[in-house]
Amino acid sequence: MHQERENLDILFRRTAPEIVLDNIRSYGQIIKKCPINVDAADYSKNAYEHYSTLNLPEYSPDEVEIRYQFLKDSMKKDSEKEDSYALLFRPLYEYADQVLAMKGNTPVCKLNCILGWNSISKRLGQDIFTMVWLAMRDKEDNVTYKRGFSWPSIVGTDDRRLDEIFQKGLAENHFHLHGSTQSFAISWTCLMNHPEYLGKYFSGKNSFFENLNTGVSKGISDNQMNWITRMEYAVMIRALLFARCADIIDSKNMWKKFKEFDTMPSVPKIKRQTESLRRIYGVCFKQEDGKKKCLDYAISRYFYNVEENSANRLLSGERSFLYHCFRRQFEAGFTCQEVSLLYLYILIKSQFRSELIQVNKRKGFTNFAWYQNRKNQFFGDRKEYWTEAQRLSVGAVMEEGHLVSLEVRIMPKDTAEQLKNEIVGLNSKFSLALGKNGNMPYYVIHFPKKKFVEAEFKDFEYLLRPRNWPTREMAKKRARALVKYLQAYDRKEECVWGIDACSLEIGCRPEVFATEFRYVRKYGERRKICWWSDLEKERCKEIGITYHVGEDFLDITDGLRAIDEAIIFLDMRKSDRLGHALALGIEPKEYYQKKNREIYLTAQDYLDNLIWILYRSLEFNIQIDANRRAEMQEMARRLLLEIYSTDNSLFRDNVMKRQPIEMLDMYFASWKLRGDHPDLYRSGRFGEIHTLAEGEYESCMKTGDDIDTYREHEVISELYYFYHFDARAKKKGLKPVFFAVKEWYIDLVREFQTALRMEIARKGIVIECNPTSNVLIGTFEFYDRHPILTFNNYYLNESSKEPHIQVSVNTDDMGVFDTSLENEYAVLLCAICRARHREGNYNDDAVYDYLDYLRENGIRMAFRKIERKEE
Repeated sequence: MHQERENLDILFRRTAPEIVLDNIRSYGQIIKKCPINVDAADYSKNAYEHYSTLNLPEYSPDEVEIRYQFLKDSMKKDSEKEDSYALLFRPLYEYADQVLAMKGNTPVCKLNCILGWNSISKRLGQDIFTMVWLAMRDKEDNVTYKRGFSWPSIVGTDDRRLDEIFQKGLAENHFHLHGSTQSFAISWTCLMNHPEYLGKYFSGKNSFFENLNTGVSKGISDNQMNWITRMEYAVMIRALLFARCADIIDSKNMWKKFKEFDTMPSVPKIKRQTESLRRIYGVCFKQEDGKKKCLDYAISRYFYNVEENSANRLLSGERSFLYHCFRRQFEAGFTCQEVSLLYLYILIKSQFRSELIQVNKRKGFTNFAWYQNRKNQFFGDRKEYWTEAQRLSVGAVMEEGHLVSLEVRIMPKDTAEQLKNEIVGLNSKFSLALGKNGNMPYYVIHFPKKKFVEAEFKDFEYLLRPRNWPTREMAKKRARALVKYLQAYDRKEECVWGIDACSLEIGCRPEVFATEFRYVRKYGERRKICWWSDLEKERCKEIGITYHVGEDFLDITDGLRAIDEAIIFLDMRKSDRLGHALALGIEPKEYYQKKNREIYLTAQDYLDNLIWILYRSLEFNIQIDANRRAEMQEMARRLLLEIYSTDNSLFRDNVMKRQPIEMLDMYFASWKLRGDHPDLYRSGRFGEIHTLAEGEYESCMKTGDDIDTYREHEVISELYYFYHFDARAKKKGLKPVFFAVKEWYIDLVREFQTALRMEIARKGIVIECNPTSNVLIGTFEFYDRHPILTFNNYYLNESSKEPHIQVSVNTDDMGVFDTSLENEYAVLLCAICRARHREGNYNDDAVYDYLDYLRENGIRMAFRKIERKEE
């Protein structure tokens, strides 16, 4: 079925809308202007060869020609009654009919097809498949689908045993609120109903300066319209096709209106069109202020029974629109021009979708961040759609009925009052979506990271600002606001149960948040004064710590060191959590082969990685060959001198005359001080910070063996000072370096992974896994290669000597990754079973038991404990 999926991607996403528009304009002409024929009646061979470039690079032109013939065979008419104009959409139906089934009134995917379905539906969206399938089925049964279209954004599976596991209850422990709504669906609906805002959304600071999803470009025939023009056509076509399905206009008038628009596109004209449809056909929904607003004219009782209280109600309008368009064309109710306009609409929609849903196959967090930054761009300033965004995140996942615990992550605020207002507002929206009996979520406040760059210190050398100064200052301000909120406002509701640091890892080490996290945990716990003593206080609630780490890195060692630093500097303890932690479990050999065994990173990171390996290996009891150790020591010594040997530094006098090993010893000791606040060393030596409020000073210092001794050591404290405050050292540390990865290094990294996993298991620290997010951001491509199977393979491998780290399955940003919690379990189930079958192991019972075990783990890992009902 791989061939079918790639053909569908070529037909309904890769093909340029501009080519289809040129062909539509050519109707009625003796000679067509467009050299590549693409319309409802004919998808030509030259078009297939042209647009298959990105999907089929491994095939020769001759092989592509044969594949094209397979595609044409799937478009042949089954009978003389079938309209040839509808044949372009037949491959969609043929694929959907193989993978979809009905469960009650809702379409679901057959479990054995879930991985392939996951692959193509992420690229095209699920609605195009479910609607074409329902339309054809209902046409053959001679019935009309009048039921609501408000099923979840991601359909479930037909597997009853998996459903039984879900019925026991699921916990979602890694759920970014604004990244977990259906941003594309809301954005598309907003734009299709409010074209007057197109100029605002696609220009200035909000414009799409560069497409995230690359397309085919072979010359002048591939020139694209700008996004404003594309979207204007989509708005007009949708309105016209909706009017045709509602029998407002006939084919002749519709074609006339389109040609008038095509001759002179006009935003006021399409605005009047959409406003009229919203006023006459659209259902209005009650908002928080009591007023009613129409979200989408396609959410219309004229076509179906609108489920007004469903959290997924916004999705139903576009589904209904597609269903009735497909139904009309299958019944020969559309002309060739109208079917081609539907095709043009779908192409524009799918290509715009590829700019909001991560499908471009590029790796790394930065690529994800580009998608994430667009998520609310097209509706964030419209209150009715912003409210709907909360319904489609928290409301929708709770409506499923499987979640017993939902941990929602939101950004901190500058003041306690702002945070209180934010949480009160969100709770109000959630209550509106969930109703009186809804199980309300709780919050984790996640502090954003920002990369350390030269601009931080280049023009401010005399100010003595430490590394990541802007991020530190922001974290400090917001940590104090959070503590005030917890002490003043969180007494009754108990809404906030944890803290996190998210976003880009590279260039922002865990040390940046060490002081603030320790401060929030120590002084942010709600306390009450006992009546018998103003001094005695009773702890009422503990703030949990989780930290995004080991997800994105320049070298596996870099990721492992970040995980180690998070645990040490943040004082993580039993039941605290690591987000992702991929560096702990990915296979080193595969990773380095994909990097061509070449690693590029900064000189400072390379030095720190080498020192970490040399000294943590002794503490982890990892044996390193004497020659290899000497090689790393020599490289570390050279980097240390290169970065820190500055003209005005005592380092030159105090250290350069010492033995090389002693130099490295002192540098490692200074690394251990990085849990301290840099301001303690602003004078060049360790000292007090006199500007701190009462109770803050203790959190500025990391406790541990020999730490006090290191603080008082002249050279060690000076190394720490230069690491943070010397502009020349920081600039030299940003210099790019390269090293070739050798076989012994790969083996060493693997040993460190094992040792650190043992340490994490011993400490009782747990890991949040996010399968789809990790596949798309990480360096592995398949679900059965996910590190979760290394972290914990209980039930799957009885002979394994690996420690079982407690792990949970989560979604991360399910709107950006187009997934759901149930889908994460389903793809893991199918991928693990398939991998075991290849090895001759057909014990699927063990896999189901494993998933049930992960489900239970997730509940245990929740910061807010769940009261279980006795069975």
